[in-house]
Amino acid sequence: MEIDDYRAELLQEVQIERGDSGFSRATFVEHVMSSLEEYSRCAEFHSAEVLDVKGIHGRKCEMDGYCFSDGDDAILTIVIGDFSGDDVAPYYAKADLIRIANMARNCFEAAKAGILEKNYQDSDITVSEFISIVKNEDNPISLIRIYVVTDAIRKDTVRELSVDPVDGIDVDVELWDIQSLYEFEIERNGKEDIEITFDSPLPCINTRVEEADFDSYLTTIRGNVLADIYRKYRERLLMSNVRSFISKSKKNPAMKITIRDKPGRFFAYNNGLTVTADDVEVKDGRITKITGFQIVNGGQTTVTIFNAQSKDNLDVSKILIAVKLSIIPSDYKDKDNFISELSKYSNFQNAVYNSDFASTDPYHRRMEELADSILPPKAKGKTYAQKWFYERAKGQYDMRANSLTPSNRKKFKEEYPEEKRMNKTSLAQVRRAFEMHPNRACESAENMFKSYNDQIKELYVACPEKFNEAYFKECAMQFMIFKTMTKTLVPSKVPWYKGGHRNAVIYYSISKLMMMLEVEGRTLNYPKLWDIQAVPDELRQQLVQIGEPINEIIHDPSKGNASDWYKKSQCWDSVKGLDLNLLPGLMPYLIKDDEYKTKMSEYTESENRRAEEEALKRIKEIGQNYWAGIWRLFGTNAAVKEEGGFTDSDYKLVELAADKEKFVYLRPDQAKMLMELRPRFEVFRQF
Repeated sequence: MEIDDYRAELLQEVQIERGDSGFSRATFVEHVMSSLEEYSRCAEFHSAEVLDVKGIHGRKCEMDGYCFSDGDDAILTIVIGDFSGDDVAPYYAKADLIRIANMARNCFEAAKAGILEKNYQDSDITVSEFISIVKNEDNPISLIRIYVVTDAIRKDTVRELSVDPVDGIDVDVELWDIQSLYEFEIERNGKEDIEITFDSPLPCINTRVEEADFDSYLTTIRGNVLADIYRKYRERLLMSNVRSFISKSKKNPAMKITIRDKPGRFFAYNNGLTVTADDVEVKDGRITKITGFQIVNGGQTTVTIFNAQSKDNLDVSKILIAVKLSIIPSDYKDKDNFISELSKYSNFQNAVYNSDFASTDPYHRRMEELADSILPPKAKGKTYAQKWFYERAKGQYDMRANSLTPSNRKKFKEEYPEEKRMNKTSLAQVRRAFEMHPNRACESAENMFKSYNDQIKELYVACPEKFNEAYFKECAMQFMIFKTMTKTLVPSKVPWYKGGHRNAVIYYSISKLMMMLEVEGRTLNYPKLWDIQAVPDELRQQLVQIGEPINEIIHDPSKGNASDWYKKSQCWDSVKGLDLNLLPGLMPYLIKDDEYKTKMSEYTESENRRAEEEALKRIKEIGQNYWAGIWRLFGTNAAVKEEGGFTDSDYKLVELAADKEKFVYLRPDQAKMLMELRPRFEVFRQF
């Protein structure tokens, strides 16, 4: 895909999100920031519009939102948009881009001086929160980033952008023009272009063995070299498979004491880094260049060394870090799975992102299978069915789309539209909201995902038949309700909504609705919603009505920072106390709770019968001799029985299957239990 095609496709996506209202700078910025946030290029984005405000010395102030990473290395990212929507992209010179960046810089300056506060006060909650962050002396900003997001293209003469520091705080400017976004699109689909050339080549040992099908090296790197690499690339170094954007880098006192007092022992005390790369150049036994440098394990070490140098003014040039480097070229067979396993095992004691490790769990594979196999009804106005895409691993949707020719990519996106792209972390948050736990849904996606995934894994192991077509359809329609509301709840469509914490308002509105329905002994009729493949206006109107008083509770200034408040159970208690009514127009889309549970139970029983029949078929294929062998090996082995946690009933069932005459009379339910026992016995057969 060429850059012009990419821009046209991007603008089309923005226009679809905007709907009949046409193009919008705010929609464009939110679309871009959503992608950057998803791929860990920024912390959570908060829309906060400041336009045509005069700051210090009458300087123009503008911004479209911000991201904030608090902690010891607090970073404030100010986002400013520039959008034309023209068919042909404008070209900007360096002066044009610096002018835009300075308007964002002026916002920080004006907030610090109290000027923004006078202009906005409580009229815009997110702007007020931005001001609070800027003026918070208890958690001072260590770095300001300015993201310039534009649908223009920089001229070839633009190499770097810089603006003056503010109050002694450095200001980095990152340009996200069409050229940068196009390169990002390529990069996030597996073409990482981080190239590091070492002025002082690294001594190395080639550790490849005959059994391996890839090259590997052991090397060391000086602390100052690693800190400089991180200073340049930051979280991009941590983007390979396990996406570890470090938004809160904690101090490691022991590590910093070692750097300061005993730098010579750092190599011995620290576990070092596990790194993958696409390619490496070695000359005379030394590494001169690494392409596609990615830290799989050792991100915290890297950040701590960087902070020790930049914040604590420690000399990190005296410390040496061990590096285990694996070269996995782009055409390596099963590359994604290999790096996933490498990430998992190298982070075994210090996990990075639970959601990435969970992508191969049986539950998520089952959801992916269901999405692929279920053909939804045609939505109103469509001549063809549009399928759901369950994204169990980050980037699956984009990778599949971008591996196609332009014409086939268009067909793919028609068959699997963006609004039916359901990723596992977002679904987990949506499910929490429908389970009436909105404060938990509002936790960061990764923190919330672990508890949700642990719970769902237990349920799946206990009864996989419950996770059937009916379950998937329920999940899909809940996700569609959430996605529809994100497009509905915008200031231009909902007068009472002034912006800020939109997802929180939606999660709480959903939970409140489910609570109101529970009182009435009803729930949403998901099969009916599935049949129409849409969220009816009556349901949207109900959630908007519920959302208005909830929005006031969430943004109650007496509760302090809204982001902290809505994550507390007390916030949910306040919402529970609201006296609200169901709209009469919602009734056709409801079903009695008992009736729905009965239908789900019947579907589970049907799925269980199907699974039992499949198990019986598989048992017959395996044959009686297999079970006779299992019985000969373990039938009288009390140690295996105890260690494997097998019951007397388990052993009686295996004895039954081992009997040549009785084998032919096995029931489907017995066959299913045998298939569940099989992998547990296989563990002992390996020894």
